[in-house]
Amino acid sequence: AQWKPQENLMFYATWSRGFRPGGINRQPETPPYAPDFLTNYEAGWKTTFLDSRLRWNGAIYHQRWEGVQFSYLGPNSLTVIQNGRNANVNGIETDINYVQGGLSLTLSGAYTNAKTDGNICKAALVVDPSPDCSGERAPGKADFIVVPSGTRLPITPKFKGSATARYTDGAGASMNVD
Repeated sequence: AQWKPQENLMFYATWSRGFRPGGINRQPETPPYAPDFLTNYEAGWKTTFLDSRLRWNGAIYHQRWEGVQFSYLGPNSLTVIQNGRNANVNGIETDINYVQGGLSLTLSGAYTNAKTDGNICKAALVVDPSPDCSGERAPGKADFIVVPSGTRLPITPKFKGSATARYTDGAGASMNVD
């Protein structure tokens, strides 16, 4: 859905859902993995000011990730893929761009809060699809917590940003600063 109250201002909201298919593992005797699903709720804005020389865009989002697929190096250096618990990803992102003559300035930033939803237990990584995480980390006790609920997802920066300045003269020469 979108709403454009005036020529240089637009607000939008979107819902989307996607998935990665499941599959089989190359590691012998390792069970197959199921698909994972991501549902996205997003609201944002797109604007231009000063005769279109200044642009400011942004979005706020919430994502629900179900049955997160994760991979690790298994025996014989073969990658193993399994499903974990669910995760929630909340964030905001924005970018500002200003253009005047041959000068272009761009600034962008994002905050992402991506965390697991529910404990992940050792038994969940092996055989039990719904362990209660009541075991202890001891020999013969496979049902203990390896990732507590609320743990940040790996490879997801909490903050990120960039700034770029570019100047191009009338002869086609340019200079960038990032």
